[in-house]
Amino acid sequence: MVETNTFGGSGIVLGEFDLKDRVAEINIAAAKLAKEVAAQFSTKDKPRFVAGSMGPTTKLPSLGHITYEQMLDTFVEQALALIEGGVDLLLVETCQDLLQAKIATIASLDAMRKAGTWLPLPVQVTVQDSGVMLLGTEIGAAVTALELLDLNILGLNCATGPAEMNDAVRYLGANSTRGLGSAQRWPARERRGSCRIQADAGGAGQIPRALRPGLWSARGRWMLWNYSRAP
Repeated sequence: MVETNTFGGSGIVLGEFDLKDRVAEINIAAAKLAKEVAAQFSTKDKPRFVAGSMGPTTKLPSLGHITYEQMLDTFVEQALALIEGGVDLLLVETCQDLLQAKIATIASLDAMRKAGTWLPLPVQVTVQDSGVMLLGTEIGAAVTALELLDLNILGLNCATGPAEMNDAVRYLGANSTRGLGSAQRWPARERRGSCRIQADAGGAGQIPRALRPGLWSARGRWMLWNYSRAP
C-alpha cells in the first residue's frame, strides 16, 4: 500500500500557501503519480494499491475554527480529486478532533456518491501521551461515534509510540465492530519506524514466532501489534 503525498492537500491547507485554486490539480497529479509507482511493483500475486491520504487540516471545528459546511466542502473537493486520480481507497488520517473525523468521513462518502463509485474507507484517529485525542475524547467515544458511519476500517496513527498507543489499540481490537483494525506510527517523532495492526482470519500459527509476544485474540480474529525499526 502506497499513500499519496496529499496529507496537506485540502483547500484549507493549500489556501495558506495561496494554492487553494489548485486543489484538484495537485490531488489528481499526486494520485496518478502514486498509481504509476505502485504499478511498477505490482504483480498478480502481490498487487499494489494506492491510498488517497486526507489529513486533518489546520482547523479544529469543535473549537469554532471553521464551520461544518466549510470543512465538509473542503474534504469533498479533495476526495473527488483523489478519486478522479485513480486511488484505490480514501484514507482519513491523523484525526485530532472527533467532529473533524466525522466531517471527513461524511465528505468521503458524499464524494463517492457524486463520483458514482465506491472505495474502501479507513479512518484513523490520533491520541496524545495521555491516551486521549487532542480535545480530550476517549477512544471509546470515538468508536461509538464513528462506527455509526459507513466506514470500513477504524484505527489509529501518528502521535505516540506503541507503548502509549497500546491501551487504545487493545480497546479497538476488543470493541470495534469492523473486520479490521489499523494502526501506524509516525516515524519522524522518534525515528523508530512504524507500527501497524494486522488481522488474520487464520490463526497465530501463520504469524512468525518472533512476533507472537505482541499478539492477542479479539472476537475470534488474531490481531498483531507489529513494531518495526526504520533503518
